Amino acid sequence: MNSKDFYRYLNTVLSPAMKQVGFVKDKRSIPCWHTGTGERLLYLMVKTGKYPYQPYIGGDFSLYACLRDTDDPPPQAGDLDLDIFEYADETLKQRILAQNRAVYGKIAALDVSHLQNADAEYEILLSQRALTLPSLRFEAETDRPWIEVNKPLLYLDEADIAVWGGIVADVFAVTAIGVRGGIIHNGR
Repeated sequence: MNSKDFYRYLNTVLSPAMKQVGFVKDKRSIPCWHTGTGERLLYLMVKTGKYPYQPYIGGDFSLYACLRDTDDPPPQAGDLDLDIFEYADETLKQRILAQNRAVYGKIAALDVSHLQNADAEYEILLSQRALTLPSLRFEAETDRPWIEVNKPLLYLDEADIAVWGGIVADVFAVTAIGVRGGIIHNGR
């Protein structure tokens, strides 16, 4: 799965929810939506993360929120103005943690032994998993995802992306409600 596949799967889940709460999809290669909040525009983005997707290891993505004046240029991928997780209540934060832990559990439990005879890259895969799994475990088990604004959110397959789509839609919705209500959490 490459970044385009990830974005396509996520857009399928997110687009209807974003339209329903008044967002317009930007024409970009990454999922990005914007909506007016008075004299400013709120941009909400999803960007694949620091771990490129690898079979049997998965990948990660992060959420970004930017508030710009209407005459300012749109933000670039990875620009960050708002602490997006600060808008989430405790229940939503627990859903984020639970999903990250569930995906990590799936990744860690994958049996790759069937590749031993079929794939010359088996030893490389084992080495990559040995190097990557501790980092993924740390990301999954960190109890407070809202401290790190661009906390990596883990995925392995389309099923994970579908679950994340609902969670991301909820995070984006509460962020929009907060910003529209005048609450600005900006730690950067």
